[in-house]
Amino acid sequence: MLQYRKELDGLRALAVIAVLFYHVNLVSYPLFEHTFFTRQNLFRGGFLGVDVFFVLSGFLITAMIKSAMDNQTFSFRDFYIRRAKRIIPVFLIVLGVATVGAYLLLFPAELMQFAQSLKSALYFGSNFFFYGDTAYMSDSSIYKPLLHTWSLAVEWQFYMLYPVFFWFVYRYFRSNTFWILVVLSVVSLCFAQWTTGRYPDFSFYLLPTRAWELMFGGLIVLIERDVLVGKIRNHPVWRWLPMAGILLVLGGLFLIDDKVAHPSFITLIPVLGTVLFILFSHDRDGVTFVFSWKPVVFIGVISYSIYLWHQPLFVYFRYIKYERIRTEQFVLLCLVCLVLSWLSYRFIESPFRKKRMGPLKLGFLVAVWTACGAFAFTAIAHDGFGNKLAGLEKLYDIYKIPESTRLTSPEPGTHLASGKQVQMCFGRTSEEACRFGDESWVSIGDSFEGSLDYALHEKLMQQNKGLIVLTHGQCPFISSKWWFGTAPECSIVNEKRWETIRGFKDKKNIVISAALDNFVKGKPRLDDPVGKARDGFAGGTIDPSAEDEIWQSYADNIKALLSLGHKVTLIYMPVNPGQSVEKTVTTWMRKHKSADLPVTYSEGGVYEEAMKYNARLDRYIPDQKNLYKVRQTDIFCDSPHHCKIIGKEGGYYNGGPHLSYWGAKKVVEKIPLLNDKE
Repeated sequence: MLQYRKELDGLRALAVIAVLFYHVNLVSYPLFEHTFFTRQNLFRGGFLGVDVFFVLSGFLITAMIKSAMDNQTFSFRDFYIRRAKRIIPVFLIVLGVATVGAYLLLFPAELMQFAQSLKSALYFGSNFFFYGDTAYMSDSSIYKPLLHTWSLAVEWQFYMLYPVFFWFVYRYFRSNTFWILVVLSVVSLCFAQWTTGRYPDFSFYLLPTRAWELMFGGLIVLIERDVLVGKIRNHPVWRWLPMAGILLVLGGLFLIDDKVAHPSFITLIPVLGTVLFILFSHDRDGVTFVFSWKPVVFIGVISYSIYLWHQPLFVYFRYIKYERIRTEQFVLLCLVCLVLSWLSYRFIESPFRKKRMGPLKLGFLVAVWTACGAFAFTAIAHDGFGNKLAGLEKLYDIYKIPESTRLTSPEPGTHLASGKQVQMCFGRTSEEACRFGDESWVSIGDSFEGSLDYALHEKLMQQNKGLIVLTHGQCPFISSKWWFGTAPECSIVNEKRWETIRGFKDKKNIVISAALDNFVKGKPRLDDPVGKARDGFAGGTIDPSAEDEIWQSYADNIKALLSLGHKVTLIYMPVNPGQSVEKTVTTWMRKHKSADLPVTYSEGGVYEEAMKYNARLDRYIPDQKNLYKVRQTDIFCDSPHHCKIIGKEGGYYNGGPHLSYWGAKKVVEKIPLLNDKE
């Protein structure tokens, strides 16, 4: 029989609180303004709370299996039934409630994505779904009600494999079990370190790079805690080991942010801290006393329910009340989450776990699972129930897809990064670029420029002119020595752009734009860039010292175009709206059932940021013949601190600072060479 340790529930409480603070993305903490505990610092590593859970889970199931095997009472059937009764009932209830919320609150495209994530969650495969869908730390993650289920999927997959492995090793190689686990843990950790730098989403979401954390928990069981503590009980260091463990955990939660490579060697900080605390916590230790305090233990006891409820609760609140959650709203949401968690623990977790699973309970769970599955498949089959829009289709359609992907051609072409045949123009190989009309205009740049393509093409058609599209995600028009983000193919993209440009037989009107704030994030060129892109490689080492060189190469490319006799229109940086405009618009539509949008302005600070990049661009690229400059601050800002982000016709942004169709139209109308009055 395993001994219950209250302090471990206390550790669960710390882990789940850290996750809550990380996921809420508070606007500010007024009590701590201008101190270390600002929004940017308080639980900046809260995502590491999941790693603490992994270690605790590995410890628990290894202890259960080993204890049963030592007593010759282990049964795979009993083990899996206990795990299922612990995990599945409340999980299905939360999925059911989240499904009702999704139907009531989400628009078709969002509902489609929810349905796909729901389908994967029902068979504990959501880590695979989100691996192919989104980065955990991306801005869009705060709008995914079931994103947090990825970690439950990892644990469940571990539960499916690990007991069989441990049973075999412990039965036939008992004396070597510890070292076998050590070797496998080290292999998994090293694989995580290698993979995170190359395929970060794979490393974050999938079991092979997470197994070491769970196996570290298993190693604690094999160390035989009582024997170890007996040997060092009289040593002064023994009293401080629990404190050291908690300090390591807190250090990770407070000091490691989501920009670090994770999981990796740095993840050892909270993992080893958790190991130390589990191994050495004792009754005479002050830290253990705090973590055994009844209110803390209570939160730990219901931590599984808290973890399940918090994400859909936060996400749906954002859909109802726009993007940002203020401190007082966070407190209220936490209270609601606590109440829901206690109710689900009291009436679902405990009864299902501690009592016999009769036909009524089993039938209820099967019914919930079936209903959720039926909803998921129906929503996918009916395009997210598009009939819910009720007359708002035209306005909503603007936000269904990124604006950069809207322009398509009847002639398919090869998408460079994937190698697939696509209709959209954005991201194609230069050899198969979309070409329209007389091809007198050319669009070159990253997604900032790509967001202009559709509106630019539309305007050119009105004037019987045509466009060549050379836009590609995360690929500004710079030297082929550098690339950004998750697009190593950009080195080839810029080489091919120049091949296309040198092949022009007449002078062109070229429109160029770029996310200038990315220039500080350049990575040196890799071998076989396209091959790495198609393998999903997203690693590489950022070299901030290359920023000036990248700026200069951007300027040199534009000057080279001018020297060839082309006319260049340079589109300056957009004003970052400081919020998700598409969510603000769709929330208004959902709430008021109206397309009559209120004119909305950005919050302070964004104008100065845009002007900083404008000034720097002017220094690198001064005014000269055949160069035309379009400053978005002049288009959207009536005055400093007063930049319009939503007009009567619609929102001007779609996806952070990327322009929507309406925003792109306003910018295109200001291009001098397209102005009929010129």
